[in-house]
Amino acid sequence: MNEKRSKIVVTACGGCATNIVDKALKFVSQEPGFAELEFHFFDTSRANYDNIEPVGDFFQVTRKASSAIVGGNINGSGGDKTTHARDIIMNVPDYLAKIKTTKKETGVYHLLVSSAGGGTGALSLISLADELMAKDIPVICVLVGDNSSALRSRNTQTTLASLSAKAVARKKCLLVYYLNNSYMGAGITANENAVNDKILNGITVLSAFLSGQNEAIDETDMENFIDQSKFKTINIVPGIYTLSFHSKDDVDLGIGIPTIARTLTVEGTDVNFNLEVFDYKVGKIVKEEAIAKFGSMLPTHLVASNGVLKGEIEKLTEINAKASEIQKNMVNYNIQAPEDVKVDDDLGIMF
Repeated sequence: MNEKRSKIVVTACGGCATNIVDKALKFVSQEPGFAELEFHFFDTSRANYDNIEPVGDFFQVTRKASSAIVGGNINGSGGDKTTHARDIIMNVPDYLAKIKTTKKETGVYHLLVSSAGGGTGALSLISLADELMAKDIPVICVLVGDNSSALRSRNTQTTLASLSAKAVARKKCLLVYYLNNSYMGAGITANENAVNDKILNGITVLSAFLSGQNEAIDETDMENFIDQSKFKTINIVPGIYTLSFHSKDDVDLGIGIPTIARTLTVEGTDVNFNLEVFDYKVGKIVKEEAIAKFGSMLPTHLVASNGVLKGEIEKLTEINAKASEIQKNMVNYNIQAPEDVKVDDDLGIMF
């Protein structure tokens, strides 16, 4: 077992992710038996970052494609989306250089966090994930979906589809920890708190798996879990794979095909894992701090699976189809002018 702890580099993309770091991720344990966490914020404005208790550092996206004046700040997510996306993409190399991420390092993992419901956060996460996959750097995405409106539902589905397309193009299997919260931007609500609690608990478990301080599960085991395309003897289809967390022997995916799994337990505890997977490995927690943190939750399981988001996509597709039909029919409710109407073209008024 390696005594050196691994590191998780967290990048909060946009306002929703800034809130998640402030309310959840900064409380993830960094004791022995857990990975070290390093926090960064990537956004077009400092407004969100300046409203939280400072943690980590901030990178502000500047205009590169959308202005002749290179170096001007971008405020908000308005304007042409294509040009805005180009601005973000062109800032990614500068950001990665700033945080000294130029190549893959053993024991260093990246966690990208964003809302999937639209805005600069989703564009930033997609761009960063694409570049990290291109560099073969292990990356996991935390995405909060939103189906509270037709626009946010459409954006959520588009974000997931874009990420999947990027993974397929890179011939990678991209892990996504996905949650849906329709009220993430509506202040401190019960739903928001529930999502933050799930993220805190889930990333605490993930941090233990990635710590590099467990017996029988090392960095290679976890890199293969994060990106299953690394298996040369198993033909895993590139695309998005869902990350899920399971306590004790309760491993029920519902919809989905489990592909890779990892289990952590302690000496003397039996493990009953009831899913057929392509690759499975059991490791033991040896650090007292981690054992104390998990307590009766052990053994705990990580599962990567294909298809778990299928139900979510079907729901979003149904919402989007209904919204499209409503928009199409809205023209029928417009007030029509009489047949003998006269129009004054200069005034734009009918008589």
